Amino acid sequence: NLRDEFDGLLQQATTLREQLKQSGSRSNTAFTDLRQRMDWLLSGLKHHQAKETDLIYEAINVDIGVGD
Repeated sequence: NLRDEFDGLLQQATTLREQLKQSGSRSNTAFTDLRQRMDWLLSGLKHHQAKETDLIYEAINVDIGVGD
């Protein structure tokens, strides 16, 4: 379900944001880990956007095909 997927991505973004806030006060932050998690989040968002686009195209094709 796209809505559930989006909620999961939003939760990941919120968690990552909190970790980035906390990392500002610590000098031993694992920036490599944070960078990798940000990469995963952005990849997930791109994949989610592609699935949304596919769904829109599918809806348009179904709508156009109804009159035939």
